[in-house]
Amino acid sequence: MTKEEIESLIRSRSWLHGFEIAPGITSPGRVRVDAASALDYYGVPGNLSGRRALDIGARDGPYSFELERRGAEVTALDIRDPDQTGFMRACVLEWLAGTGFENASLIDPPNVEFSRIAGFARKDPAYR
Repeated sequence: MTKEEIESLIRSRSWLHGFEIAPGITSPGRVRVDAASALDYYGVPGNLSGRRALDIGARDGPYSFELERRGAEVTALDIRDPDQTGFMRACVLEWLAGTGFENASLIDPPNVEFSRIAGFARKDPAYR
């Protein structure tokens, strides 16, 4: 893909999270996220080979992609339709860069039943 095609792909969706998708490719999200630093801060090992990870509330996927970079088999879950976030575009860009998901999976919310959805906020070093 040309630089213009990549930029067009990125602009084709609204992004919440701003993060490096692949070397030299950054999403334009309004909330900057450094997933690698946050996972380090919480003691997540640098090598997750052979492990599985579930990212609940993935949205655009900054943590999903970082967990995958660390070797985990990742399943990402979000209440939003993946076509309405940057997640699927990030998958394409990571795949093109040769750095990302071979088999991306974002569970489609209509197929998941929620008896109760609770949210909480905390001060997290990943959000600046």
